[in-house]
Amino acid sequence: MSAALPPPTSINDLSRLKTRFKVDVNAQENRLTSCVVISEGISAVIVEGGSKSVKRFSVHECITEATARKVFADAGVGHYWDLAVNFTDDEF
Repeated sequence: MSAALPPPTSINDLSRLKTRFKVDVNAQENRLTSCVVISEGISAVIVEGGSKSVKRFSVHECITEATARKVFADAGVGHYWDLAVNFTDDEF
C-alpha cells in the first residue's frame, strides 16, 4: 500500500546539478521510487513511496518533448507527461 500523497512541491528548474542532487538525496532518504524526466523548458518528477518502497531514482535528459513522452509511454504512463506539459501554476 502506498503512503498518502504529500502536498505538491514546486520545483521550477532542474537544470542545475545542485537542485538535481537535492531531489536525489531527498528521494533516497525517504526511500522513494522515483523518476525525473528533463526536457527543454519542462521537468517532470514522478514519485511513489510506501513502507516497503525501493530506493530507485532515475533521471532522463531528453532533447525533444517526443522523446520525453516516450520515456513515460514505455513505462505505461504516457498520460503523466501529458499532465506535466499541460500543468499551469493556477492548478497548484
